[in-house]
Amino acid sequence: MKEFYEIRGENRKCYIWESVLAMWDDTLATFWRIFGEEIFEVHLKTSEFSEICSEGYWECVEITGTCANNSKYICHSTSPKHAMEIMKVLPSCITSLSIRFDPNPLRNWEKSKIDQRIEEWRNVCHKLCPDFPENSNLIFDFQMI
Repeated sequence: MKEFYEIRGENRKCYIWESVLAMWDDTLATFWRIFGEEIFEVHLKTSEFSEICSEGYWECVEITGTCANNSKYICHSTSPKHAMEIMKVLPSCITSLSIRFDPNPLRNWEKSKIDQRIEEWRNVCHKLCPDFPENSNLIFDFQMI
């Protein structure tokens, strides 16, 4: 669906687009995206794809995990503010959370800016998964593409 995801290849991988949050269980996937001040959603049967993933991060991050209802989620987030806003739509408590990102995506940032980026995402991690801090983590990935 244009603006939310793209299904590619013989293996039918579903790639979410920048700013999209996807959650799925055994039968249905739901995709959310903020347009202006509103959050829109679309649905897709899980039989239509083999897996959900994303790519092309640069300054963005990948947020993945599980919810209390055993569904999984992935978000291609553009900023801490975006993550806090879009993740509110998840209908179940977050029970695990990983935020994967490159601390210095452009390879030219000062240490203070890198430290600030890490701290901002650490705060998002704690706010989104306060009930299960042992199941939340930051993953530094210097090879994100």
